[in-house]
Amino acid sequence: MRYILFLSIIFSLSSFAQEKNFTMTEAVQGAYTTLAPERLQQFQWVADSDQFSYVDKKKGESHLFIGNADKSKKGKSVLSLSEFNEEWEKLTSSKFRRFPRMNWTSTSTFEFEWKKKIYQYKLQSNSLNFLDTLELPSKVENRETAPKTGYISFTKDNNLYLLINDKVVPVSENENEDVVSGQTVSRSEFGIYKGTFWSPDGTKLAYYVKDESEVTDYPIINWDAKPAEVKTVKYPMAGTDGTEKVSLHVYDTKTGKSTTVQTGTPNTQYLTNIAWDLQSEKIYVAHLNRDQNHMEMKRYSASNGAFEKLLFEEKSDKYVEPLNPPHFVPNNKDQFVWESARSGFNHLYLYNTEGELLKQLTNGNYEVIEVKAFDPKGSQLFFNSTAISPLNRDLYSVSLQGDEPKRLTQDKGTHSTTLSHNGNYFIDNFTRTTVPRRSDIVTVKP
Repeated sequence: MRYILFLSIIFSLSSFAQEKNFTMTEAVQGAYTTLAPERLQQFQWVADSDQFSYVDKKKGESHLFIGNADKSKKGKSVLSLSEFNEEWEKLTSSKFRRFPRMNWTSTSTFEFEWKKKIYQYKLQSNSLNFLDTLELPSKVENRETAPKTGYISFTKDNNLYLLINDKVVPVSENENEDVVSGQTVSRSEFGIYKGTFWSPDGTKLAYYVKDESEVTDYPIINWDAKPAEVKTVKYPMAGTDGTEKVSLHVYDTKTGKSTTVQTGTPNTQYLTNIAWDLQSEKIYVAHLNRDQNHMEMKRYSASNGAFEKLLFEEKSDKYVEPLNPPHFVPNNKDQFVWESARSGFNHLYLYNTEGELLKQLTNGNYEVIEVKAFDPKGSQLFFNSTAISPLNRDLYSVSLQGDEPKRLTQDKGTHSTTLSHNGNYFIDNFTRTTVPRRSDIVTVKP
């Protein structure tokens, strides 16, 4: 493994702290402003390449830089903020004080969102375009773009809609305000953080529907209004029978119809960790009972919602807490990696799609914190772990053939990492008590 030292900044506050007493503003906000350690802005990988980008100053002005990891060099300026603003003013008659948070979609194109609208900048032609061909209605939420097709799902009030080929298509038409489609359910427990799930081919959308008609109305005060006003929200109070009823549905953009996934009873169970297979044909759902001590992983047909198979179960005399959906292996439609704390520690298990446990990939008295990515071939899996120490966050790789995991980061501390497209390099943002920030590009191979 070879470190390409890209930026190493150590910022000490000790001498400054001895000479000056902090004001309340400095003490509270200083960590994000004047006392914040120096760091590269928007340090990230460019899509489909080993190129990286970041924002830095050049002659006092912000510039976007792009470099190549394999050349072990800093990047070259490809766009100044003034050049960017020149194009931005043509669309909006306004200016940015700093580059907006960008997302690379190709080696020469990035997108960004501004006021719930998506814009695209092309470096080759130095052109900026409004990407949405039809403006979404006001006050929309939970926007999500489908892979490949680019369709957009969003919610407004309690209903779910799609933007398809310049047309807004209603997926649900709930007249009862207590019935909500396309939003998070179960108070965002057990890894649930959204309510819509696009298929890999971008033609089908799985979504939650929750019936909150029996859930208690709970009053809260909106202090922003003048005068303050009372607003009610749905909150399932402990000790009451009022529980939301959750179901899962699949909308097919080709037929324009929704299908109910036959998840069975009771309708108060937790339906978590929703995942699509790589072919956009099957849906995997982790069923968790209300006592939270029995989980069943089940597979369903996406075309008709029919139950196909119970793959495996997990039980505990205390609790079971599924937090992440299955990670399907690239170039292998019949295998996925499942995260489970069944041993008392969160570890990785390789299954086939018939529910057979092929092997345990990690084991020991430590936690797998996060699965990062597979390599493009699907032979290696990268993950963050506390194997060295509970105080450490390190990047590891493990072969799906069952070899021992390999530690890829070095110094003791917290490593926040991002893999390049081909898995040959990773960005390592490192911190510890004596190093507020250090950024490196590291090769995966020795």
